[in-house]
Amino acid sequence: MTAVPVAGSIMVDCRDAEALSTFWRNLLDVEVLAQHPGYVWLKPQREGGFAFAFQEVPDPTPGKNRVHLDLGHDDLDAVSDR
Repeated sequence: MTAVPVAGSIMVDCRDAEALSTFWRNLLDVEVLAQHPGYVWLKPQREGGFAFAFQEVPDPTPGKNRVHLDLGHDDLDAVSDR
């Protein structure tokens, strides 16, 4: 296994994950992939595409830093060592 993380979703910080994800779900015509308190992930529009995700935060960053990439890997220590 290589120590390269996988970009899994584009995460948007927001005050109301349910409301914002509903807007984008309807606009993009996609279904919910997963949901936990304060978080919603939408299914990608196509195979291999990015999932949009919404994360509730108490005070979203003003300006341009409301979106970040979520990267994942089974061995975070190997990624860190890389």
